[in-house]
Amino acid sequence: GEVEEAYEWNTGEVIVETFRERAPLDVPAVLVNGHGPFAWGPSGGKAVENAFALETVADMALRTLAIDSAPGGLPAHVLDKHFLRKHGKGAYYGQG
Repeated sequence: GEVEEAYEWNTGEVIVETFRERAPLDVPAVLVNGHGPFAWGPSGGKAVENAFALETVADMALRTLAIDSAPGGLPAHVLDKHFLRKHGKGAYYGQG
């Protein structure tokens, strides 16, 4: 039903639902099943940069799966460290 009626609107709704509890500029891209990638930013240039980063990460993920079809994930504290050092209080990585 979502595809038959208001496909574009419903695709947008899925993205909004995904980012309901996330800051969109902290995660400026999303993959939607059965659709191409979406990327955004505070400017057109930054949106293109984010789209390129998404493609690069997707390529790295594909290559990782080619090496190991069931790679383990990072522990939450390591994920938090990588994210918060750039986006958290007292961020120090990538700051001007």
